[in-house]
Amino acid sequence: MKLLLVEDDAANVETIRLCLEVYKPDCALSVVYNGKEVVPALKENAFDGLILDLGLPGLDGMDVLEEVVQRSKVPVIVVTGRKIEGEQKKVLQLGAKDYIFKPYDFHDLLKSINQYFGV
Repeated sequence: MKLLLVEDDAANVETIRLCLEVYKPDCALSVVYNGKEVVPALKENAFDGLILDLGLPGLDGMDVLEEVVQRSKVPVIVVTGRKIEGEQKKVLQLGAKDYIFKPYDFHDLLKSINQYFGV
Protein backbone atom coordinates (compact mmCIF):
# COMPACT_ATOMS: atom_id res chain seq x y z
CA MET A 1 0.00 0.00 0.00
CA LYS A 2 1.27 3.47 -0.93
CA LEU A 3 0.10 6.48 1.06
CA LEU A 4 0.76 10.18 0.62
CA LEU A 5 0.86 12.20 3.82
CA VAL A 6 0.40 15.95 3.51
CA GLU A 7 1.51 17.43 6.83
CA ASP A 8 3.70 20.42 7.67
CA ASP A 9 4.46 19.47 11.28
CA ALA A 10 7.56 17.25 11.46
CA ALA A 11 6.53 15.75 14.81
CA ASN A 12 3.16 14.65 13.39
CA VAL A 13 4.89 13.20 10.34
CA GLU A 14 7.25 11.14 12.50
CA THR A 15 4.43 9.94 14.75
CA ILE A 16 2.41 8.73 11.77
CA ARG A 17 5.49 7.23 10.11
CA LEU A 18 6.46 5.27 13.25
CA CYS A 19 2.92 4.03 13.88
CA LEU A 20 2.58 2.85 10.30
CA GLU A 21 5.93 1.06 10.54
CA VAL A 22 4.59 -0.86 13.55
CA TYR A 23 0.98 -1.48 12.49
CA LYS A 24 1.27 -1.41 8.68
CA PRO A 25 4.83 -2.52 7.86
CA ASP A 26 3.86 -3.11 4.22
CA CYS A 27 2.93 0.56 3.82
CA ALA A 28 5.13 2.86 1.75
CA LEU A 29 4.69 6.39 3.04
CA SER A 30 5.56 9.46 0.99
CA VAL A 31 5.40 12.90 2.60
CA VAL A 32 4.92 16.41 1.28
CA TYR A 33 5.01 19.39 3.60
CA ASN A 34 3.39 22.03 1.41
CA GLY A 35 -0.03 22.18 -0.23
CA LYS A 36 1.48 23.09 -3.60
CA GLU A 37 3.40 19.80 -3.71
CA VAL A 38 0.34 17.53 -3.62
CA VAL A 39 -0.86 17.54 -7.23
CA PRO A 40 2.65 17.03 -8.66
CA ALA A 41 3.17 14.12 -6.23
CA LEU A 42 -0.13 12.55 -7.35
CA LYS A 43 0.90 12.91 -11.01
CA GLU A 44 4.23 11.18 -10.37
CA ASN A 45 2.94 8.25 -8.29
CA ALA A 46 -0.13 6.09 -7.89
CA PHE A 47 -1.24 6.25 -4.26
CA ASP A 48 -3.82 4.10 -2.50
CA GLY A 49 -4.72 6.93 -0.15
CA LEU A 50 -4.03 10.48 0.93
CA ILE A 51 -3.86 11.72 4.52
CA LEU A 52 -4.35 15.48 4.43
CA ASP A 53 -3.85 18.19 7.04
CA LEU A 54 -5.83 21.37 6.33
CA GLY A 55 -3.52 23.98 7.83
CA LEU A 56 -0.75 23.95 5.24
CA PRO A 57 1.74 26.45 3.87
CA GLY A 58 1.65 27.22 0.17
CA LEU A 59 -1.91 26.18 -0.48
CA ASP A 60 -4.62 25.69 2.14
CA GLY A 61 -5.78 22.12 2.69
CA MET A 62 -9.35 22.92 1.62
CA ASP A 63 -8.04 24.12 -1.75
CA VAL A 64 -5.84 21.03 -1.98
CA LEU A 65 -8.85 18.80 -1.28
CA GLU A 66 -10.93 20.49 -3.98
CA GLU A 67 -8.14 20.09 -6.50
CA VAL A 68 -7.47 16.46 -5.57
CA VAL A 69 -11.10 15.35 -5.87
CA GLN A 70 -11.37 17.06 -9.27
CA ARG A 71 -8.20 15.46 -10.64
CA SER A 72 -8.00 12.09 -8.93
CA LYS A 73 -9.97 9.22 -7.47
CA VAL A 74 -7.53 8.70 -4.59
CA PRO A 75 -9.46 8.46 -1.30
CA VAL A 76 -8.70 11.23 1.19
CA ILE A 77 -8.74 11.21 4.99
CA VAL A 78 -8.50 14.66 6.55
CA VAL A 79 -6.60 14.86 9.85
CA THR A 80 -6.60 18.38 11.23
CA GLY A 81 -6.49 20.52 14.32
CA ARG A 82 -8.77 23.13 12.77
CA LYS A 83 -12.24 23.41 14.20
CA ILE A 84 -14.03 25.85 11.95
CA GLU A 85 -17.81 25.73 12.08
CA GLY A 86 -19.21 23.88 9.08
CA GLU A 87 -15.80 22.81 7.77
CA GLN A 88 -16.18 19.13 8.66
CA LYS A 89 -19.45 18.97 6.74
CA LYS A 90 -17.93 20.77 3.74
CA VAL A 91 -14.90 18.46 3.71
CA LEU A 92 -17.13 15.39 3.61
CA GLN A 93 -19.39 16.96 0.96
CA LEU A 94 -16.33 17.63 -1.20
CA GLY A 95 -15.55 13.93 -1.13
CA ALA A 96 -13.19 13.23 1.77
CA LYS A 97 -13.87 9.82 3.29
CA ASP A 98 -13.25 10.84 6.90
CA TYR A 99 -12.48 13.87 9.07
CA ILE A 100 -10.38 13.24 12.16
CA PHE A 101 -9.66 15.95 14.73
CA LYS A 102 -6.19 16.35 16.27
CA PRO A 103 -5.19 15.24 18.77
CA TYR A 104 -6.49 11.79 17.94
CA ASP A 105 -6.00 8.19 18.96
CA PHE A 106 -3.82 6.58 16.29
CA HIS A 107 -6.14 3.56 16.30
CA ASP A 108 -8.87 5.83 14.89
CA LEU A 109 -6.60 6.72 11.97
CA LEU A 110 -5.73 3.06 11.43
CA LYS A 111 -9.41 2.15 11.41
CA SER A 112 -10.07 4.81 8.79
CA ILE A 113 -7.10 3.70 6.69
CA ASN A 114 -8.33 0.11 6.79
CA GLN A 115 -11.86 1.15 5.90
CA TYR A 116 -11.23 3.63 3.10
CA PHE A 117 -7.93 2.67 1.53
CA GLY A 118 -8.96 -0.87 0.67
CA VAL A 119 -6.53 -2.78 2.86
